[in-house]
Amino acid sequence: MGQDLSRDSGSDGSPLRNCWEVTACGREPGGERVDELGVCPAATCAEADGANGGRFGGRICWSIAGTLCGGRVQGSWAAKILSCVMCPFFDQVVQEQGGGFFLHLHDWLRISGRRRA
Repeated sequence: MGQDLSRDSGSDGSPLRNCWEVTACGREPGGERVDELGVCPAATCAEADGANGGRFGGRICWSIAGTLCGGRVQGSWAAKILSCVMCPFFDQVVQEQGGGFFLHLHDWLRISGRRRA
Protein backbone atom coordinates (compact mmCIF):
# COMPACT_ATOMS: atom_id res chain seq x y z
CA MET A 1 0.00 0.00 0.00
CA GLY A 2 1.26 3.51 -0.82
CA GLN A 3 1.75 6.48 1.44
CA ASP A 4 -1.23 8.46 2.66
CA LEU A 5 -0.62 11.78 0.93
CA SER A 6 -4.07 13.29 1.44
CA ARG A 7 -4.53 16.40 3.57
CA ASP A 8 -7.44 18.11 5.29
CA SER A 9 -5.98 21.59 5.34
CA GLY A 10 -3.47 23.76 3.56
CA SER A 11 -0.08 24.81 4.88
CA ASP A 12 -1.83 27.79 6.53
CA GLY A 13 -4.46 25.57 8.23
CA SER A 14 -7.36 26.61 5.98
CA PRO A 15 -9.66 23.85 4.66
CA LEU A 16 -8.80 22.53 1.20
CA ARG A 17 -11.39 23.03 -1.51
CA ASN A 18 -11.74 21.42 -4.91
CA CYS A 19 -11.79 23.31 -8.21
CA TRP A 20 -15.58 23.09 -8.58
CA GLU A 21 -16.02 24.54 -5.09
CA VAL A 22 -13.69 27.47 -5.76
CA THR A 23 -14.84 28.26 -9.29
CA ALA A 24 -18.53 27.43 -8.68
CA CYS A 25 -18.66 25.97 -12.20
CA GLY A 26 -21.61 23.72 -11.37
CA ARG A 27 -20.17 20.77 -13.27
CA GLU A 28 -19.68 18.39 -10.34
CA PRO A 29 -22.17 15.47 -10.12
CA GLY A 30 -25.57 17.01 -9.39
CA GLY A 31 -24.25 20.49 -10.23
CA GLU A 32 -26.40 23.24 -11.72
CA ARG A 33 -24.65 23.28 -15.11
CA VAL A 34 -24.20 19.57 -15.81
CA ASP A 35 -26.85 19.72 -18.56
CA GLU A 36 -24.69 22.14 -20.61
CA LEU A 37 -21.50 20.08 -21.05
CA GLY A 38 -21.92 17.17 -18.66
CA VAL A 39 -20.01 16.30 -15.52
CA CYS A 40 -16.39 17.43 -15.54
CA PRO A 41 -13.87 14.57 -15.53
CA ALA A 42 -12.02 16.24 -12.64
CA ALA A 43 -15.09 15.73 -10.45
CA THR A 44 -15.24 11.98 -11.11
CA CYS A 45 -11.63 10.84 -11.60
CA ALA A 46 -11.37 8.21 -8.87
CA GLU A 47 -7.77 7.49 -9.83
CA ALA A 48 -6.83 11.01 -8.70
CA ASP A 49 -8.74 10.90 -5.41
CA GLY A 50 -6.53 12.38 -2.70
CA ALA A 51 -4.04 14.07 -5.04
CA ASN A 52 -3.01 17.42 -3.51
CA GLY A 53 -5.55 16.69 -0.78
CA GLY A 54 -8.55 16.84 -3.10
CA ARG A 55 -11.61 14.77 -3.77
CA PHE A 56 -11.34 12.90 -7.06
CA GLY A 57 -9.37 15.21 -9.42
CA GLY A 58 -10.52 18.40 -7.77
CA ARG A 59 -7.03 19.58 -6.82
CA ILE A 60 -5.11 18.26 -9.80
CA CYS A 61 -7.59 19.26 -12.53
CA TRP A 62 -4.82 20.64 -14.76
CA SER A 63 -3.51 17.09 -15.17
CA ILE A 64 -6.84 15.56 -16.26
CA ALA A 65 -7.69 15.62 -19.95
CA GLY A 66 -11.08 16.91 -21.03
CA THR A 67 -11.88 19.08 -18.02
CA LEU A 68 -14.57 21.69 -18.49
CA CYS A 69 -13.07 25.10 -17.79
CA GLY A 70 -14.13 28.48 -19.03
CA GLY A 71 -17.33 27.07 -20.51
CA ARG A 72 -15.61 24.67 -22.89
CA VAL A 73 -13.99 21.26 -22.96
CA GLN A 74 -10.22 21.50 -22.54
CA GLY A 75 -7.78 19.19 -24.30
CA SER A 76 -4.88 17.05 -23.19
CA TRP A 77 -2.41 18.01 -20.47
CA ALA A 78 0.08 19.22 -23.06
CA ALA A 79 -2.54 21.36 -24.80
CA LYS A 80 -3.91 23.03 -21.69
CA ILE A 81 -1.12 23.24 -19.10
CA LEU A 82 0.04 26.73 -20.10
CA SER A 83 -3.41 28.19 -19.48
CA CYS A 84 -3.82 26.11 -16.32
CA VAL A 85 -0.69 27.48 -14.67
CA MET A 86 -2.15 30.97 -15.17
CA CYS A 87 -5.35 29.97 -13.34
CA PRO A 88 -5.81 31.47 -9.86
CA PHE A 89 -6.95 28.06 -8.57
CA PHE A 90 -3.69 26.44 -9.71
CA ASP A 91 -1.74 29.09 -7.77
CA GLN A 92 -3.98 28.56 -4.74
CA VAL A 93 -3.24 24.81 -4.71
CA VAL A 94 0.51 25.42 -5.05
CA GLN A 95 0.40 27.81 -2.07
CA GLU A 96 -1.79 25.57 0.09
CA GLN A 97 0.22 22.42 -0.57
CA GLY A 98 3.57 23.95 0.19
CA GLY A 99 6.24 21.33 -0.47
CA GLY A 100 3.70 18.54 -1.03
CA PHE A 101 2.46 19.76 -4.43
CA PHE A 102 1.91 17.38 -7.35
CA LEU A 103 1.95 18.85 -10.86
CA HIS A 104 1.18 15.67 -12.77
CA LEU A 105 -1.20 12.83 -12.01
CA HIS A 106 1.45 10.27 -12.98
CA ASP A 107 3.69 11.53 -10.16
CA TRP A 108 0.82 11.27 -7.65
CA LEU A 109 0.04 7.70 -8.75
CA ARG A 110 3.68 6.64 -8.51
CA ILE A 111 4.35 8.16 -5.08
CA SER A 112 1.02 7.13 -3.58
CA GLY A 113 1.62 3.54 -4.67
CA ARG A 114 -1.47 3.47 -6.89
CA ARG A 115 0.40 2.93 -10.16
CA ARG A 116 0.23 -0.63 -11.39
CA ALA A 117 3.48 -2.32 -12.38
